[in-house]
Amino acid sequence: MAIKEVNLTAAKGNTPKLPQTVDVVYDDESEGKVYCEWDSIDNSLLFNENTTFSVYGTVYGTDLKAKANINVQAIKEIKTIEPINIIINEELILPSTVLVSCYNNDQVSVNVYWQNVDKSIAEKVGVYTVNGSIYGTNLVPKIVINVNYKDMDLNADGKINIGDVAIATNYLSKGRLDSDWEKSKIADINNDGKVDINDLRLIVKKIKGQL
Repeated sequence: MAIKEVNLTAAKGNTPKLPQTVDVVYDDESEGKVYCEWDSIDNSLLFNENTTFSVYGTVYGTDLKAKANINVQAIKEIKTIEPINIIINEELILPSTVLVSCYNNDQVSVNVYWQNVDKSIAEKVGVYTVNGSIYGTNLVPKIVINVNYKDMDLNADGKINIGDVAIATNYLSKGRLDSDWEKSKIADINNDGKVDINDLRLIVKKIKGQL
């Protein structure tokens, strides 16, 4: 059995994700995939850009060693980070990785560390920008967070009008502990766990063009 070498790019300062399996060629020339347990990576090697080093791993069920050749490249640019759209008062969860392009034009996923994230921004409608950092580069990843009210077109007729106010009025005073909350929560426009006068006011403001 022969084991094919793995070749991959690592962004400078970032540990690459090694594959769980390696490609093998059996004695009858058929091919397959076999699980591999890789040795630890010497992280100091990840800061030497434009260099290549090798990591070895044990192929499951054999005494054979797999080989991964890791080419370390500086990060050229951060690829577009899609905005996050959430409903007000939802939990804000930011991505743990972003996609970057290296100077050899390979794209790899790297860990991102968001700085000074104020989770309370999810409690107020608006557009917010959060900066982050990535090991091995001074490039700054930025993510836009759009916080919005729930859809106010409660009857799904393509417009927001007095009919939607009537529906919200019908659910007035309902809360998340009520048995029919799954149905009535559509009128909880500010997503605070209850339908009250504040939700009706928001719909009216939307109708008047004040939102």
